[in-house]
Amino acid sequence: MMNTMPTLFLSLTLVLLSNFISGKTLASMDLKSLIIEGLQHNINIKNQRINLEKAKIDLSNSKKAYLPTVSLSSGLSYSHSAGEGTVSKTASLTTSWTLWDHWQTQTTIENTGLSLKNEEISTFKAVQDYILNVLGSYLSLQLLKNEKVITQQGRDSAQMNYKKASQLVKLGAKTKIDLYSPEISLLNANRDLLEINKNIKTALTAFQFLINPNKKVEVKPVDFLTFRPYFKDAFDKNWERFQKDWEKVLLENNSDIKMELNNMEKSKNSLGQEKLNMWPQLTASASHTWDLAEQFKSGDTNPQSFQAGLNLTWTVFDWGKSRANLKSSIYNLETSELNFKKQIFEKKNTILKLFQDYKILGESIKSSQLILEKAKAQQKYSKNMYNLGKITSSDLRQARTDLFSARVGLARRLKDKFLLMGQILQAFGQDLRP
Repeated sequence: MMNTMPTLFLSLTLVLLSNFISGKTLASMDLKSLIIEGLQHNINIKNQRINLEKAKIDLSNSKKAYLPTVSLSSGLSYSHSAGEGTVSKTASLTTSWTLWDHWQTQTTIENTGLSLKNEEISTFKAVQDYILNVLGSYLSLQLLKNEKVITQQGRDSAQMNYKKASQLVKLGAKTKIDLYSPEISLLNANRDLLEINKNIKTALTAFQFLINPNKKVEVKPVDFLTFRPYFKDAFDKNWERFQKDWEKVLLENNSDIKMELNNMEKSKNSLGQEKLNMWPQLTASASHTWDLAEQFKSGDTNPQSFQAGLNLTWTVFDWGKSRANLKSSIYNLETSELNFKKQIFEKKNTILKLFQDYKILGESIKSSQLILEKAKAQQKYSKNMYNLGKITSSDLRQARTDLFSARVGLARRLKDKFLLMGQILQAFGQDLRP
């Protein structure tokens, strides 16, 4: 019974692995290719791009308020009076042009332009947020793949120890009690491998949905010790500038701060317009009409009229509505200014925390690298001592466990470092697109 249990777990492992590998997949894709693929299919980004196009249309329409309008109307009308019926035909072509509207159109154009800028920033930010999301999922998946390799090596070693112990028991060199510990180690390794394969499959399914739900992707495995994200050169190039002039660069380039600044400008424009509306308003307009029906009927080439006018209005009393609108605009501006200051405060705190985390993580990575070197030396020494019979299999297993923990620990910290690099670049408005 003892000999069949590891075989059973091994068979289950192979079945799961074969199911995981089978199926139609694309060629292995690196991080840059995955991001490019995902940017073409992500629904949130598509929606944001639609919003951007709508904002462009709104700005274009607001500018057209200064252009003349042309309208054509025609129809038939019947009237009956004193026993006689009359049919009238009407057709007219009219052009009108608003020459001046007390800055209303200009204010609308300016605010619509600021809204367009915000949509452009929102589109850029949506792309950057998506890339960071892909980066985090990609690195998590790669960490699982690294852990799988390490776990596989541990399982292979545990299987060899179990076979060796079984042979010694058969030869009578060891008792049956000496077989329990190697067998438990092998069962634990098989269990761990089954669980990590399950976790990889779950993570890969979620990652595939993030990239393109309609295609299967096979993620190219990487070694964290040699992996260089494609944006590392950009990070290294700007890292010194970020630390030296971080406040200036943050205010000039951070997406959220720029959007709040635009919102504040919109509030200022609206307040300025409300103040203007308290004064007399002068509106100038002109129109030119051609009576096409009369022209066709009589052949007269001049059945047309021209009108132009100036309209002066001044609201003397409106039950306080104008002053209420003005006060509301003042409150809107105060809110925008507070939101702008709040955004600056929050982003400064975020940057300082990212800087602190990155520097501490750098020291932690150095310690993890030293631990890994020591664990490798320990593993090598313990293996020699075990072959010489000077230490037990338990001591050798502990050395393997220490090496496993050192590798995983370093890989996890490197994963966090790469993600932090992307977050810092994004905070300073750097484009993360490949």
